[in-house]
Amino acid sequence: MKKKEKRYPVLKIIGIGVMSLSIIAAATLSSSWWLLTSYATRMAPHTTIAGIDVSRATYTEAEEMVQQRVEAINAQGITIAYNTQHTDPVTFDVLPENIPLSASGDVQILYTIDTQTTLDAAYTTGHHGNVIERLRSLLRSLISDNGVPAYYTINEEAVTEMLKSHLTQYETAPVNATITIAEDGNIQINHDELGATFNYLDIINLIGARLSSLSSETITIAPEETTATTRSQDLENQRLTVENFLNTTPITLTWEDEKWIFEKKDVSSWLTAHASGVFVDTTALDNSLVEARQQIEQDAVDGRWELDKDAGGAAIGIHEITPSQNGRSIDLVTTAQSITSYLAGATTGAVTIATIETLPAFAAANTDELQIRDILGTGHSNMAGSPTNRRKNIARGVELLNGLLIPPGANFSLVQSIKPFELSNGYVSELVIKGNKTEPEIGGGLCQVGTTLFRGAMESGLPIVSRSNHAYAVSYYADDRNHLPGTDATIYDPNPDFVFTNDTPGYILLQTRIEGNDLYFDLWGISDGRDGSFSAPTVSNYIAPPPTKEIPTTELAPGERKCTESAHSGVTAQFTYTITKADGTHIDRVFTSKYRPWQAVCLVGQSAETMTQ
Repeated sequence: MKKKEKRYPVLKIIGIGVMSLSIIAAATLSSSWWLLTSYATRMAPHTTIAGIDVSRATYTEAEEMVQQRVEAINAQGITIAYNTQHTDPVTFDVLPENIPLSASGDVQILYTIDTQTTLDAAYTTGHHGNVIERLRSLLRSLISDNGVPAYYTINEEAVTEMLKSHLTQYETAPVNATITIAEDGNIQINHDELGATFNYLDIINLIGARLSSLSSETITIAPEETTATTRSQDLENQRLTVENFLNTTPITLTWEDEKWIFEKKDVSSWLTAHASGVFVDTTALDNSLVEARQQIEQDAVDGRWELDKDAGGAAIGIHEITPSQNGRSIDLVTTAQSITSYLAGATTGAVTIATIETLPAFAAANTDELQIRDILGTGHSNMAGSPTNRRKNIARGVELLNGLLIPPGANFSLVQSIKPFELSNGYVSELVIKGNKTEPEIGGGLCQVGTTLFRGAMESGLPIVSRSNHAYAVSYYADDRNHLPGTDATIYDPNPDFVFTNDTPGYILLQTRIEGNDLYFDLWGISDGRDGSFSAPTVSNYIAPPPTKEIPTTELAPGERKCTESAHSGVTAQFTYTITKADGTHIDRVFTSKYRPWQAVCLVGQSAETMTQ
């Protein structure tokens, strides 16, 4: 009878194995727990932010390290260097805030570095997800780098404008090869020249690379060569064709009953050549059609519109009160093609100048799309005391504005809308003082229109792009609430102009009216819940006016006196314009106006004999 085999050694080995695994598991759990707790409030191992080692740093410690670098870049900017051929190296700094660039004079923010988003991205490792996910990301960071770039934004439009303000002077346009006709009638081909320009998008990308790495290393740039569109070699290769083209001159261009004749020297300036042939260049042709354009082209005229209201005064639609007119412009492409065909012998006789019909901004058939229903704001001013001709000019300006539609996204220019300031446009003349002379000035008083529209735009909560105050305080433009200066807007052709932006969801309809001495400008559109308001102006720094200035004139009877200007004290006025959005946030803009002291100016009638003594 056999004895049973003993299995104790095997069981012993199994027991030891289980114990070892338990120890390993315990050690692993212990290590994992240590890893999680050690980095619970710290950056993961091997973590860098724009090259800055923030491993094991707390969020606050990492923020201090990164912010120190950000502040250094913001303070000194990013230096751009360019070596010119004829001057010493040119350098300039791109700072986060640059000089005013916008039409409104606002300082443009060129770039920002988002420290918070950058830190949050770096802190994600080991701090996002459940325990297993956090542990895995920490373990990965132990064996590989965890590099995070700095997050930034760039105002590309403003940066491009700033770069151009420094670099445009060093750019050159390529020079096209040209054809000239010598005195002996021979064709002479003048060589083209290379140009040089900067790739602004590439420069912006380089600036972005510096921001993402928080590096203040100087960016060195160089211009790129640009070639001419008309090369001298192409003209040489096509010399025979050029000669044949010019032998067909002179050429007659016609439009209706008008005609214009162009000789060989004119036509030679239009020609450009490529490997495929000789053609008429539209830009060169356009330069020769100045006189023709005056005869042919006309702008499209927008219609005037009036608001329809129900019995309760609510807007229910609009109707056209002055019809729109289509415009017309020269079709340069088609005309150039026709001229090329003529020069090539494909056609004979005169060449008709082709035209394109241009349409008004809005047509009567589309009025239902406007959905104009809300009064956005009303501007008011008073013209009491105005002489007859001043009232006539104001009335004409009010008439020209009434019924205009302003498209969404458009900048509305007051000067462009009511000019030309000429007798032919319904304005009248009145004597004004210019230096020591009296001269007729057409359109005097239209600043009353500018002031009224300025106030209406602010009551509507619209962005003001351009506004200038008068040189001196005028009673016509005193604020309704306290009769102080400061809320006026002066205009003159071409500048200063009053300009605002329609940033509402739809079209704005201007409805203007005069009631006695009062001007009212109502702005109707689609409200987005905003509210506009402006505080009553406050004044300071009074300066007494100079003594009265008397100017002798023979245009008044001897002894007769006519004061054309009243005395005004110099003063500084200030008010705050506030746009309150639908969500309750608001934008404040302070307008400060400085008015010079102004003496009374009076014309004193004298006889011709007295004036010549």
